[in-house]
Amino acid sequence: MTKYNAGHRSIKETSEYVNRKVNLLGVVVESSFPRKSRGTDYVSILKIVDDSQQCPELLVNIFTQKIDDLPRVRSHGDLIFLANVMIRKHEEGISAVFYKDSSSFALFDGNLNNDFHCYQATPGFHLKENENHLITHLRQWRGYFQLSSVLLLVWTTLFRVFDCDAECRLNLNFCIVGTMDNLLSLKDISVGENFDLICKLRLLIRDEAYMNSVMEYNPLLSLLVGLKVFHVYYEINQKVWMLFLWDGTDAPPLSLHGKLKGEIINPLPLRIEPYVLDQNSYRKFPSFGTVLRVTADASHEKFGQHFNYFDKWVKICYMSCQVSSGMWRGFLNPYSSVRLLSNNDNIIVDYERRNHERIVRTHGRLPRWVDLSSHFLTVIDGEEIEFSTLLDVLRNAEGDRKFCCVVRVVAILPFQGQSFWSSDASSEYDIKLTLEDSTARIHAFLDYEEWVRFFEACPVDERKVKMLLGVPEQQNLDSDEEFTRNPPWIKCCIRLKNFEYYVCCTRFATH
Repeated sequence: MTKYNAGHRSIKETSEYVNRKVNLLGVVVESSFPRKSRGTDYVSILKIVDDSQQCPELLVNIFTQKIDDLPRVRSHGDLIFLANVMIRKHEEGISAVFYKDSSSFALFDGNLNNDFHCYQATPGFHLKENENHLITHLRQWRGYFQLSSVLLLVWTTLFRVFDCDAECRLNLNFCIVGTMDNLLSLKDISVGENFDLICKLRLLIRDEAYMNSVMEYNPLLSLLVGLKVFHVYYEINQKVWMLFLWDGTDAPPLSLHGKLKGEIINPLPLRIEPYVLDQNSYRKFPSFGTVLRVTADASHEKFGQHFNYFDKWVKICYMSCQVSSGMWRGFLNPYSSVRLLSNNDNIIVDYERRNHERIVRTHGRLPRWVDLSSHFLTVIDGEEIEFSTLLDVLRNAEGDRKFCCVVRVVAILPFQGQSFWSSDASSEYDIKLTLEDSTARIHAFLDYEEWVRFFEACPVDERKVKMLLGVPEQQNLDSDEEFTRNPPWIKCCIRLKNFEYYVCCTRFATH
């Protein structure tokens, strides 16, 4: 371990300097999203480590007068030099406090090189020449720290082969990805529970005026918009940031509560975001797995300008989920934070491996909740085609292509069977279905010929409508009472016709 200059202290030594000011140099492993403090300042909370201590990580509370003055960590493993920060002790342990009027900081690239120029610093910060070796030493240690992550991957693989205790593997992960106590995949989320999520994102800014302002602020962003980047959305009218998060798993299907009559006046929405994404945007999404829409609260007013972690695996800490119109919606709160992860981290290699194994499987695009060996309500006539997701359907611009999908019918309009039969008008009407899987919701229609084939009856059998929608058998479809239903998974074939989606070649199965 290197001997620190006078005034510089290792993280392990901070417990000896409570209520005193010190200089620190550390590797940033986690940072909160910038927000307004309870007073007039802005605040961001960093977690840093060095070669003297990796667990527990040192919390650094940084207060500045302007949000743009807060540190914006660029990459996994970057270094921060903190000058004149106060060490405090509290019930949870030791922390450091950065004061806007007396402290200073500088951010440095964490990769091993001979460049000692910082990429962000407070005004007046100056690195002394005899302090360069501190940065070099920490960069060297950081390289070893990453190597340790690769070694952990080897050990984890051995544990998997020899069926060792999962708890042992989690302990090895701690210093790389932080605590895993609250770590969930999208397949495991539930309502109201705070959790951590390892995920990827992409960037989309639909408002042209706002995009131009961001381009001026960060020229690098103009290069990234056309590439595979994280997906962040900003709604000007509501002043809300929205992230689109993906980890390769499928969020649990949800039941729906309400009355079917509500679909006439207030139909189920197809998306959480207020605008329809174009096909180019959809093509940036992976073709399988849920893309969770996550809204940042009002305290994150310049979230997108500080969220620089494009096309990288990150751990979003302390977020939650609610249900909106039968769809999952995530939320960041004022204390949410992000942890940058390396592609070499064993947990990320494991994520990538699982996602690759899924996509190469014959039916890898199917939601994990679907069992193809079970009896489906419907069958598809004709030759078998490869299963696709509704996101595949949305990305398609070719009208002559058919898609075989496994979906849930979450709404039908009209839902009364008798509404569809009259000797004069039956051939003029289409039935509108709202279909969903783990990737998207769409509207698809059954024209007269196809709905006769689909239901194998004319007029439509109301019992079959109940089965499609997951309505309890004793429930009256026209009831003014609200009730809960859970639509089953069905197979169907979808094609594009006149810029609308139509269900075809599909009918109720005869069991």
